[in-house]
Amino acid sequence: MLQKYIMIVLLLMAITGAYAQQNIEGVVFNASNDEKLEGAHLYLPELKKGTVSDADGSFTIRNLPEGRYRLQVTYLGFQPRIFDVNTKQSAPLEVALSPSFIHAEEIIVSAGSYTTQHENAIRIESLNPDMLGEHGAPTLMGNLTTLPGVDMISKGAGLTKPVIRGLSNSNILVLNDGVKLENFQFSENHPYLFDESDAGQIEVIKGPASLLYGSDAVGGLINILSEPPAPYGKTTINLRQEYHSATQGINTNLSLKGTGDKIYWMTSGSLKSHKDYESGTGTTVPNSRFNSYGFSATTGLNTASGNYEVSYDFFQPKIGMTVPNVTGLTADERANNIWYQNLSNHLVTGRGNTFFGKSKLSTRVSYQNNHRMLHTIDATAVDMVMSNLSFDIKYHFPSQGDAAYLAGIQGAFKENENGEASNRVLPDHTSNDIALYTLIQYPFSEKLHFQAGVRGDARTIDIPEQEASGHSHDEEANEEEEEEHLEAFEEAYQNFSGSAGLTYRMNPKLLFRANLSSGYRTPNTAELSQEGIHGIRYERGNRALNSQRNYEADLNVHYHCCHLMFDAALFYNQIDDFIFLEATGSTVEEEGATYPLYIYGQGNATIQGAEIGIESNPTTWLNAKATYATLRGKLANGGNLPFIPHDKLRLFIRAEKKQIGVLKKPYIRISGLYAFGQEHPSRFETPTGEYMVLDLTTATTLKAGTQSLKLGISITNLLDTSYIDHLSTLKPLGYNAMGRNFQLWLNVPLSY
Repeated sequence: MLQKYIMIVLLLMAITGAYAQQNIEGVVFNASNDEKLEGAHLYLPELKKGTVSDADGSFTIRNLPEGRYRLQVTYLGFQPRIFDVNTKQSAPLEVALSPSFIHAEEIIVSAGSYTTQHENAIRIESLNPDMLGEHGAPTLMGNLTTLPGVDMISKGAGLTKPVIRGLSNSNILVLNDGVKLENFQFSENHPYLFDESDAGQIEVIKGPASLLYGSDAVGGLINILSEPPAPYGKTTINLRQEYHSATQGINTNLSLKGTGDKIYWMTSGSLKSHKDYESGTGTTVPNSRFNSYGFSATTGLNTASGNYEVSYDFFQPKIGMTVPNVTGLTADERANNIWYQNLSNHLVTGRGNTFFGKSKLSTRVSYQNNHRMLHTIDATAVDMVMSNLSFDIKYHFPSQGDAAYLAGIQGAFKENENGEASNRVLPDHTSNDIALYTLIQYPFSEKLHFQAGVRGDARTIDIPEQEASGHSHDEEANEEEEEEHLEAFEEAYQNFSGSAGLTYRMNPKLLFRANLSSGYRTPNTAELSQEGIHGIRYERGNRALNSQRNYEADLNVHYHCCHLMFDAALFYNQIDDFIFLEATGSTVEEEGATYPLYIYGQGNATIQGAEIGIESNPTTWLNAKATYATLRGKLANGGNLPFIPHDKLRLFIRAEKKQIGVLKKPYIRISGLYAFGQEHPSRFETPTGEYMVLDLTTATTLKAGTQSLKLGISITNLLDTSYIDHLSTLKPLGYNAMGRNFQLWLNVPLSY
């Protein structure tokens, strides 16, 4: 609790600053013909303030703290621009945008400070909801697989887990606006709990990110950032409605937000309801249905000293579990009745950015409460509540030119408690984290930038003695049978991590990156202590596990001009004491049934691979892109790592016109995926054949007066191909991936 009081005191100290308020103004125009651009978005992410240019291209952003900030200017069909602006400058800005569908650079949040893509020693993928919506999957994780190096473990349409460069579960992090999601992510059966309905930008780091985010970020992270507030003086409403034919699924998202002189607010809600999906063979996959609803609300205050906000997120999905020999299901039904996970997650977060001239203090404190219940045929098999209190305080030192320095402290207290269900997937336990870290970004010259940092972590895990998983709560049974107990366990783990990299901009078009980084993760409670049935298998932990550590080298080359962009990355990841769950080939008799035995073990391993992407827009209306990703994961003692994805080649062709009759900005997008055969499975996995899938999306905007409607149709698996991905956990059950799916969607934006 001491951490909580420290955080509150620092936050109260932070908001006492007072500075004169300033404005930024200027005009946005087309660089090719000097046409003034109406509707260009201008945004200061550090302050969460922005505006939209008027009919004459002019703009004003009011009531800003005195200081220097990053200003991002975007307009559909034009190359974004990023400026360093000083609120003391009196001359209006003249922002010239060049027509281009290729976006080579944007402001990145997940790098620890508000930097541009080309200033980072590692490439951070950045996507907005419009880019994701073109793919047509019913969930965010399904849409993220369009990125090279990003795959997913799936157990149906509603239960998906991301895989980044061959690592998953506890080896990667998913963040909700920078907050680690803590919801039993040690297993592929446990989805991350977030509602993507209010997502404004998604950033993906591929490779170790322990420097800024601590344990578990050894493979990378996905940061889901909320939408920016409404433009100054505006109130906006957005309704999105989707229908998915393969699941007869309905998705509804509604968001409202407004910004006044100093206060802004945002709220959103979502509903999803999907039946069991149809595979490419026409077979309905039993109990793959899922239902969910979510709600979020944020209120913020812009003052002369900075920006402060409080947000609340709630998400509750019910996800059917496709298990062998499940009976009692009602066909063609949406409701979850048997063998389903009933999950809920509450997240409350307070944030503050306080400016002291050239320096800044960033604070964040959050509280999560996650409830997981597993309902089988006639019982509740699992009932757990995990709560987590965390904080992150960063101080950005006064900048010297383009150099940036920050130091921070992070901490967390986590507690898991079991209810009356007999099966304890995790025992009751607590863990405490504390960490110190620092990061420097230093330009040796205009062309050569250096980025480095170090971090020290300490974690304590405490598992008290308690009744073992599967223990009966029947009073008579307790009197006649000797109780089985789980022995107490307490261990402290200390780890250091670091990163160092260079960015060399040979010329404005050609960029080279090189980075060396180390990451770590402590064994989680499941890996240390599990002893019992988990789903359709019996899992056994190992209390002798050491912390896992990895060392990764990344090389990247980037080239872009007005019509072409090229990216290539090579990486080599050495993992010491890699922790994995593997089938033993043995079985265990439990509760009158036989289960395969899986145990947690360790061994050194390597993962190496390459990712290549090339994008071209020969004209302003045509865009073509191709990506290729390949990797191999090997254990040092021989054999392959589990859950290693196919090598994949993806092709995208997109055509868009400014106007065709009454259709505004209509476009058509055709994409293809070719997955090479996965012929290097791990022990107890089987090879998976090649497959090819085609998708198609077309959409447009219709405008009547000042009101516009966006509508479109996406067809995934256009040819109704029958296939299975190597990472599908339904493969052993003989169920294929989703067949042809028509996604019809309507987007209604309103602004006042």
